[in-house]
Amino acid sequence: MQITSWPAHQCKIAKDNFNKIFNLSVSSKGNSTFIKPFLAKINKSKVEILIGDYSLIKDAFLPIYVIPDESTPFEILQHVTDYFLFDNELTNSIISNLLNYLEKMEIDETDRKRFISSKLKISSKSKIIETYKKFSLIDNTISEYLVRKKAPLKVWEYLTATNENCQLFLKQMIVITKPSLSNFLEVIENIVEYQKISDLSLDEIITEVENILEDESEDKLPRIRENIQNKRYPTLTSHRKEVSEIFIKISKPNNLNLQFDPNFEKKEIRGFFTITKDEEIKNLQKFFSEVNIDNLKKTLKKL
Repeated sequence: MQITSWPAHQCKIAKDNFNKIFNLSVSSKGNSTFIKPFLAKINKSKVEILIGDYSLIKDAFLPIYVIPDESTPFEILQHVTDYFLFDNELTNSIISNLLNYLEKMEIDETDRKRFISSKLKISSKSKIIETYKKFSLIDNTISEYLVRKKAPLKVWEYLTATNENCQLFLKQMIVITKPSLSNFLEVIENIVEYQKISDLSLDEIITEVENILEDESEDKLPRIRENIQNKRYPTLTSHRKEVSEIFIKISKPNNLNLQFDPNFEKKEIRGFFTITKDEEIKNLQKFFSEVNIDNLKKTLKKL
């Protein structure tokens, strides 16, 4: 593909444009010194734009990658893929759209597999292909979040097990609480895994936590995480409460912080202390009383 400059009045948006087919919002903003060219094909005397930032069409001249006149539908799809590969925009959602579009084409199976492995850089095994094809059903706000956070494949896979209502909740959670990727993964994993072992539907599970997003508290995300984790691990939650009841009986000076692993993956109590004056040394000595030592032993036994 070669870049050329074309008068805007001679350009029109193609009926089969990929912005619409892929539900894209292509923007050239982000680099003020470079405008990403359009991708277009020539039809008679008109240039039909396939992909691009349509807000720029009002400019006098447009930078355009021109696809050869004789290009077949499959060759056009390869050019579309190259367009995204140009600046590393070939995200999982774009790959999903490309696969779904490819499926409708009548092409040789060898060419299909070669395109998937060489252009899309994924396995051509049917199970993997079917998984990727579902990524286009993920809400755009969530997809953009996953791309921005460079989410691993398993996060995308968990989302394919959700429904529209669940994705609406997750979208609102992203907008309102701005979770880290690890927190988002924890929530979606617990929702999906809990639904597998529960008699409740996804909608019923979501109903119990979506109200948290509507209240005025500032600890929405921690409460959502705790709510869903407690449902998935009721025994763990009960055991954590039992250990906590012993743990809070341990009398600690202000310069000592004690912790235990709430998921009980490590059988240990961790202590962190700070000493800035003699009195704090004495407080630490007093900490090891018979009562505290007894409660420490009880806590360790329960871990």
